[in-house]
Amino acid sequence: MRQGETVHLRPETYIQLISGIAENGFFCPSAPAIDGARDLGYEYASGPKLFDRLSEELSNDAVEISAAAAKRLYNALSKGFEGHNMKPLHFLQSLEVRNDPADISELIASRVSLDASTGECPRTGVRLRLINLDDEQKERLKQGLHYLAASAYEERSGKDAGAKAEENLRSFGDWLAKRNAEPFTAIVGRFDSERT
Repeated sequence: MRQGETVHLRPETYIQLISGIAENGFFCPSAPAIDGARDLGYEYASGPKLFDRLSEELSNDAVEISAAAAKRLYNALSKGFEGHNMKPLHFLQSLEVRNDPADISELIASRVSLDASTGECPRTGVRLRLINLDDEQKERLKQGLHYLAASAYEERSGKDAGAKAEENLRSFGDWLAKRNAEPFTAIVGRFDSERT
């Protein structure tokens, strides 16, 4: 399905898939293989390497996941890794930011604040790498931004507002691409719901 030219999987679809696998313990190192996983082209049919692969696919198609999706994934991991240090979150509880360094044996599924100057995760000490995007990745990023604009305004003001927000962002991007001048170093904008 992912290979179809017109198919764009939403982050929620990935989270449902990954969470279902996590809840059943298939990301544990000693988990049995998932029937049919290799037939679908996955080198690893269970365990942490499968989680890495699915997370990579998610990151290729999505700019971010919602707080609700992060909480869903956290609770699924806590169920699948029962007996580790993770406690499920109550449905009214939010996933809090944790910036304390993790123990060497700790299973880490945390929301963190990254250092903007170093890109270092405070829990793991891992530094995020700078990624230069190729043309296909730039196009996916652009589509992801359009989706975020549409879905954010759709949630607040309805389907028509979402479509209009996406069209406005698309028009602005086209204008920037065709503009014949020095590049901007900053763009400050304001959304006025009364303007057309």
